[in-house]
Amino acid sequence: MPPSRRGEASGVKVLAESLGAAAAIVIALVAGTVGSVEDERVLLPAVALPLIAMVAGMVWTVVASREQPFVAVEQASQRPRAETRPRPRDFAWYLASRFAGVAAVSFFVPYGLYYLRDVAKQPDPVAALGVVGLAAGAMLSIAVVVAGKLSDRVGPRRLVLVGSVGSAIGVVALLPLHELVLIVVVAGCIGAAAGVLLASNWALALDIVSSSWPARQLGIVNIVTAGGAAMARLSGVGIDALNRQSDGLGYTVALSAVAGLLFVAGFAITRVRGVG
Repeated sequence: MPPSRRGEASGVKVLAESLGAAAAIVIALVAGTVGSVEDERVLLPAVALPLIAMVAGMVWTVVASREQPFVAVEQASQRPRAETRPRPRDFAWYLASRFAGVAAVSFFVPYGLYYLRDVAKQPDPVAALGVVGLAAGAMLSIAVVVAGKLSDRVGPRRLVLVGSVGSAIGVVALLPLHELVLIVVVAGCIGAAAGVLLASNWALALDIVSSSWPARQLGIVNIVTAGGAAMARLSGVGIDALNRQSDGLGYTVALSAVAGLLFVAGFAITRVRGVG
């Protein structure tokens, strides 16, 4: 991938991941309305569809991809690849920003339904989640494509900052809301800001890794990404404990923590120098 199109490629990557996650949520919602988990009519399609999609994706990658080894490209152009050695401190700050950003964004997927039911007091939380998810997902899908292209022009680092701060402001604005219309509007804004954050963050990862060990460092980035997503899901233990102390307290504290993590992600990215 040419360096001048890394942002565009990152946007397409995040878009594909988002569409896959949206499809999984739709399958879960449909399965929940059709019957129980023990019902084979629900269980078999819910398991089979993701497996079919995974196999189809692997087959498509093998058959349709025409990847050319980088060495061959280098020999053909007769120009050595420029060596980049980002400072370890820059890479560490980037990892801190990615961990905080992913942990914050990942909170909404497992807990959105319970927030709408227990805090926003929506009479039909499943239907409300569908509307909120549609608004946030649509804005995120548009934003990742636009942000990916834009990061190739202005650099991804400042877009990570904009996406982090924008998402944090949206989460703070979400705290006092109970009206579904207002929640949908704010969720759309959060989705757009999160799309900017996710697309530009991965574009920055491609810029910051060393040309000597790109696979190793991208592997570390993926481990940190998984750790952030796992932390968001483990927060349920603390949410339940606080909710037992006061109704809805756990989600209030959790959303405040999400906003704090997004501000941390923005601050950490300002400490990265020399790239993006």
